[in-house]
Amino acid sequence: MPEDAIYPPKHKFITVLYDFPNRVAKATIKPGDRAKNGNFYTQTQYIKQYNLKQEYAVTSMISSDNVIKRAKCQRAYLGEDMPTPTLPYFESLGNKTMIMKNTLFSRNNNTDGIEETYETKLQHWLHKINGSTEQVQVYFDSGGTIPKALIHEDIDEENGESKELISYTFLSFEVLHEGIIESDLIPPSSCPSVFRNFDRVQTGFPFIHLFHHYLKI
Repeated sequence: MPEDAIYPPKHKFITVLYDFPNRVAKATIKPGDRAKNGNFYTQTQYIKQYNLKQEYAVTSMISSDNVIKRAKCQRAYLGEDMPTPTLPYFESLGNKTMIMKNTLFSRNNNTDGIEETYETKLQHWLHKINGSTEQVQVYFDSGGTIPKALIHEDIDEENGESKELISYTFLSFEVLHEGIIESDLIPPSSCPSVFRNFDRVQTGFPFIHLFHHYLKI
């Protein structure tokens, strides 16, 4: 993608509340580079209630001073089961020290968060995709329980050079023992006060990949 391309954004920030036991998730997606889009940027918030077979999407045009100028509020039937997080067989490559970024976000997502950089030792794993020149490098924390980063790349068979196809980085990760609470699932003020008054769409909404296809909603 050309460096000066405006759309689609090369980077996206996704703030997620994920509750697999109760089959509910909420994700807010912002472009990673809003300066190129002029005075506005587009934000999309998804609420996926697999337990109730309903999903909602709110797409908002937001000004540079964080004022919502226009919002599209939609709902759809959600017929699938919530995808189970799955990981293939990974080959361990030991530990690797990396420079990571950590961002603290507010739960209501009204701020972009405070970013800090730190050095840490991570578990390094590799998944070579059968019948392909592609591979996936995955990094977990030193305890092997919290995902930190993922790089999907294609390896040139002639010179061994790698070309990054897509990558994911967890800027912040917190276990919320109470799960998703009722106040997380109310319609935003820019939409009708009840979800049943959202515009109905027949097609539904796409899966959101949080950690490649290993973790999606």
